[in-house]
Parts: sequence; C-alpha cells; structure tokens
Amino acid sequence: MGRGRVVVLEQGSRRAEWRLYEPLRWSRYDYQIVKNPIPGLLTVFRLQGQSWPAEGIFLPRGWTPDDWPDPRDSYEPLQKVDRILGDIQRMGNPNDKAVLAFVNRWGLLGVGLDRQRILRLSDTKLALAEVRKEPQIDGVLAALQRLGRPSIALFDGVRDTCDWLRWIIQITERIKTLKAGRGHSWEAVAGELNGVACNITLSLRLGSAGLELAYSTPTLLHVLTLRLVEWVTGAQNLRQCGNPKCDAIFRAGDARQKFCGKSCTRQAGVDRFRARRRS
Repeated sequence: MGRGRVVVLEQGSRRAEWRLYEPLRWSRYDYQIVKNPIPGLLTVFRLQGQSWPAEGIFLPRGWTPDDWPDPRDSYEPLQKVDRILGDIQRMGNPNDKAVLAFVNRWGLLGVGLDRQRILRLSDTKLALAEVRKEPQIDGVLAALQRLGRPSIALFDGVRDTCDWLRWIIQITERIKTLKAGRGHSWEAVAGELNGVACNITLSLRLGSAGLELAYSTPTLLHVLTLRLVEWVTGAQNLRQCGNPKCDAIFRAGDARQKFCGKSCTRQAGVDRFRARRRS
C-alpha cells in the first residue's frame, strides 16, 4: 500500500482490460481476530484518540510489539479483482467467521486505524541504510518498495471491515435491480461510489502507445471501488452469473459469456451431467 501503485485502464476492442502500470504487490498474512487490547498497539490507538474496538482487530499470527512476521505471500489484486468481488457477493452476511476467511484469502481492505502504518523495525533499519547510501531515494517508504519488502501494514478493525463488505454487497445488489429495471437510480449508485472513488488519483503517464490514463489506488478497498466504477460506466456488459447458486454480477468479456468464472462454469457442466443421468 502507498506510493507507486498505479494501474492503467486500457480500452480494448471488445472489453476493458486491466494491467499494471507499475508493480503492485498486496501482502497476505495468516490473520486472527484479537479482541483484547495489546499494550504496544493500544498506544497507537491512544495516540489517535481512539479506544480499542470491542469487535477486535485483524492481527497476523506471530506478531509481537518488536517484530512483524513475514507475509505468507503477496499477489497482484488487479489480476483477481473480479474473483474478489465474486467472493464478496457470495459471502451473504459478513460475520466474523466469513470476514476472517476473506482477509486470510485476499488480505486486508485497508480501512482501519486512519491508515496508520506500522513498519517492522528490521526493515526500517534496512530502508534507512538504503536512503543513506542513495540520498535521491524519496524517504523510507520508497526505499522499502525498492528493496521489495512488503512490510507496510494496516490494522483493520473487524467492524469496519464488515461494514465496508456490506457496502460492496449493497452496491452490487443495487446494480442488479437497476439492470432489471427496478428501483434505485444510477445517480444514487454514483453518489455512493464517489464517496470512495474521490480518493483514487488520476494522472497521465507516457506508455508504449502514447499517453495513458493511470489510477493510483491506496488500498484494496479502492482497487475494488475502481472496478465497480468500471462496471457501472460500461453497464451494458454487466450480467448475472448463470449459476443459480452464485447469482453474482460480473463484466462479460463477450456476448457468449454466461458465468462469472471457471468454478461456476464447471459447476454448470456438473449440473447438466447430473440432469442427463436423472432423465
């Protein structure tokens, strides 16, 4: 999270395709929900004038006040953004169990503690040494990025994460009803999305084919919002998944696409096979 994470939306002949303008790696840890205050973290909350959230926070297993565990892995969320949105739509009620499974699969949304950044001490020392060696590097965060150390992390609250996941579910449900010609208005959806999208910055970058639009997304929540914006600005290509057990909305790549992803396509094949055996 942070600086230098830019994506470009390229308009192709049949669909909009996402690619990275600069590398974006999103760290994933093995999280647990911690509901009892931890002394080192409680100080961070107090400095921001907050109390420890009763619902708890997501904390990586193995975390101590003196060190931060290495991430399990990292990935490029823009390559999987439709799968992430599909998982959210199939989540149902975002309770503790469902949300913990989500953050362990996709990482934190990045909504907690007023974007407080906690750096691992050992990585901070490495970054400071890099800055001293090459003064042109713009600060510790840039040095960490250059070193490929994905150790910047946010502590997300469980309640805030649940609320934002419900918000995404509500937005997708409103889009479904609008596509069906019922209720709500596109203006209302735009107003909801603008509340988050206003923090996505837009710039022009010189690419191989000329000037390109580049979007800087500070958190995973903003990556998801940017995809929702792309959905509603090309709403003619939105469809509901043909798998009745899924029913998620997705952006169709072509006129023949009926399912949101490979798992639903496979499930439809299994259902057809079973139906033929029963007949």
